[in-house]
Amino acid sequence: WVRPKEHNLLSEWDFLYNKAHNEYLNYLATSGCLGLLAYLGFIFAFIIIYFRKINRQKRARLQNEDSFLTIALFCGFLTILITNFFGFSVVAVNLLFYLIPAFIFSLFRKENNHQENLLKTKNNSLPKEIPFLLFVFLLFSYFLIVNYWLADYHFNKAEKHYQKGQYLLARKEYDRARQKAPREPLYQSGAALNAASLALIATSQEGKTLSEQFSQEAFKLGQEAIKNNPYHLNLYRQYAQTLFLLGQIDPQYLSSLEKVLSTAQKLAPTDPKTTYNLGVLASRRGEKNEAINWLEQTINLKPNYETARLALAKIYQQTGEKEKAKEQLKYLLQFINPQNEEAQKLLEGL
Repeated sequence: WVRPKEHNLLSEWDFLYNKAHNEYLNYLATSGCLGLLAYLGFIFAFIIIYFRKINRQKRARLQNEDSFLTIALFCGFLTILITNFFGFSVVAVNLLFYLIPAFIFSLFRKENNHQENLLKTKNNSLPKEIPFLLFVFLLFSYFLIVNYWLADYHFNKAEKHYQKGQYLLARKEYDRARQKAPREPLYQSGAALNAASLALIATSQEGKTLSEQFSQEAFKLGQEAIKNNPYHLNLYRQYAQTLFLLGQIDPQYLSSLEKVLSTAQKLAPTDPKTTYNLGVLASRRGEKNEAINWLEQTINLKPNYETARLALAKIYQQTGEKEKAKEQLKYLLQFINPQNEEAQKLLEGL
């Protein structure tokens, strides 16, 4: 909602905003208070245990080369905490976040073998049921992780089949992915777009009943994806593609397309792609004034949007506003892309 329109002038203007530039806020946003408290709990527990171990070493005068190595590693760990405050961790940094405490504790155990013996004594005094319950918990957790991985594996295969135009093979893999994770909106959205492609093919092959079946399936899956995640802009974009394909079969889907794009525009009011698509949709319906309004909003959000300026010039030409059409084309050729042949021909014609 608060994305500044100035970001549309950057080279990464159409990238997905998928992380907060603060690791702690990112944990709070994606895993809630429980996730953030667990993450902070790990950090504070490690720091407290570390200083206790260091103090014991000082009192026992056990400092050696390994002691200085643990201090160096601990300082490295602190730098991760600082950089994560101003950004987010990549894979290598996140690995170090968990490995550095492991390295430090292994060095402490090397120096304090008597503590390991004490730990074994304590473990022997635990009730026999606890290891069994722990084993059951770990087994169940492993099953969930494998199931999650398999779902993503089938989804990845489905995406590859879809990109190659192998829609029936993709449909089988999408179904397998959704069986593993039935409430995952990304899988539902991908399956919806694939079903819409199948519906379009069935229409061209005069399979009306089959086309209707695929169309209903695509419409339903797209709605479920939005219902399960009503704030993800990419889901709205993909659902819009699905409805656009279905609209070529039955124009009634175009009204749903307009509603989806309007909702997306409210979620991301500074996203020029959404306003551009609303303008194109209005133009196809013959509503020239509404199309001009949306496209003018688009170039206001992103002045260097080449496709939007060209589309706006064409509509101005159709409505007889030749001077405005010339203005858009001259701006495009002077400031955006002087090599645009279509714009050059259109300007010459005017």
